Amino acid sequence: MGSMRSPQKLAYIEAENSVVRVLGNLIELRKLGVIKLRTDDGNDLCSSVEKMNHLQAFSARSMDAEELLDLQSLSYPPPTLQRLCLRGRLLKLPQWIASLDNLVSVCLRWSRLRDDPLKGLQSLPNLVELFLERAYDGEELCCEAGGYPRFKDLSLLDLKELKKVRIENGAMYCLEKLRIRRCEELGEVALGLENLTNLKMLYLVDFPFAFLRGLTKDGKGVYLPFNVVDGIKVPTGMGSMRSPQKLAYIEAENSVVRVLGNLIELRKLGVIKLRTDDGNDLCSSVEKMNHLQAFSARSMDAEELLDLQSLSYPPPTLQRLCLRGRLLKLPQWIASLDNLVSVCLRWSRLRDDPLKGLQSLPNLVELFLERAYDGEELCCEAGGYPRFKDLSLLDLKELKKVRIENGAMYCLEKLRIRRCEELGEVALGLENLTNLKMLYLVDFPFAFLRGLTKDGFNELVNSIQHIPLIRYIDTKKRSYTDFS
Repeated sequence: MGSMRSPQKLAYIEAENSVVRVLGNLIELRKLGVIKLRTDDGNDLCSSVEKMNHLQAFSARSMDAEELLDLQSLSYPPPTLQRLCLRGRLLKLPQWIASLDNLVSVCLRWSRLRDDPLKGLQSLPNLVELFLERAYDGEELCCEAGGYPRFKDLSLLDLKELKKVRIENGAMYCLEKLRIRRCEELGEVALGLENLTNLKMLYLVDFPFAFLRGLTKDGKGVYLPFNVVDGIKVPTGMGSMRSPQKLAYIEAENSVVRVLGNLIELRKLGVIKLRTDDGNDLCSSVEKMNHLQAFSARSMDAEELLDLQSLSYPPPTLQRLCLRGRLLKLPQWIASLDNLVSVCLRWSRLRDDPLKGLQSLPNLVELFLERAYDGEELCCEAGGYPRFKDLSLLDLKELKKVRIENGAMYCLEKLRIRRCEELGEVALGLENLTNLKMLYLVDFPFAFLRGLTKDGFNELVNSIQHIPLIRYIDTKKRSYTDFS
């Protein structure tokens, strides 16, 4: 392998014999992933990586959770590095990481650091996302004012000792998504959360109910899955404003939806607490927004009808659409949006197959369906979803069959299915999805899982044996099983 100089991607190779030592000959590499590293491999790997002046993505994983990942001797890391993923125990955060001005994504797993990684990375000027899973054994994380100037996505997962997260005013001011999972000692979400004015999504996974009650006023509110995010009340005179480009999430009250049409420069709009009678006014307003790229609409509650049928001329620039609420039928105008890349339908309870209704969209990349369909069968026909990569089917209680014809969704990479309790098998035609890399099955009965294999769990059935990662997740037991 050391005599090869042309490959640009190499992942994931096992560190054995003298592999890490000869990697330095592959000077044109853009992407490198090495697994099963031992502590003694550290110096050789660092020496090799220093020679890769074009490297953009680097992933390193130790032999097991106890094996130390030693990368301290990397004195001159590739300045082109944009994505970094380290999986394994670290005595301390490698100092060279803080010198990577082009780094946009960092993932640390099982690092079990003693020093605060949030402080250690906050000076990176272009970092957009940080993923910490079992990466810190301390009690407090802190981000200081001015830290993470372009940061948008933070995940804190399974930090067992964490008791406090403190975000100073002026830190992470671009943060849009915050995920916290199984941080069981955490007393509250985060000190300073009120300063994150751009935060759009807060995900709390596997927390005790007592913690969730603390999110509500007087501890008496109910944590409802339909109404997770509160909106803002819009001041009188909003209709005279023409310059704002983002407005989310505002409550539909009084004449708000009618005057929205004056905000013709909007790129992003989110409206919540909509009543059925607001439909015509909202559609009329949205038609005037010729630059709109993202649109989200949510009804007052799960039973209130979301009426968007009268939107005759939707903005052709629309790329992201999220509708949350009951729909009598899928709005026809959606199928005309050639620039649409993402669609999310929640609680729609449609009777007609939404998979068929959206399959002609030429640029759609992801589709998220949660309680969106009350029918028994979903079908995608040959040629449908030509650029599609990500499909989520969640809580479709009546669904019995998913059929994917040969030639449909041929770019699909991720498929998630959760609590579709009547589903007899994963999907007919799954063997045709040759690009499928990840299949996640969440909260299915054990009998369903046995159907994935021949002779119990020994051999995967033909339709899914080509998928690199098949993971069953049991949220109640807080466990997962990999089949591949």
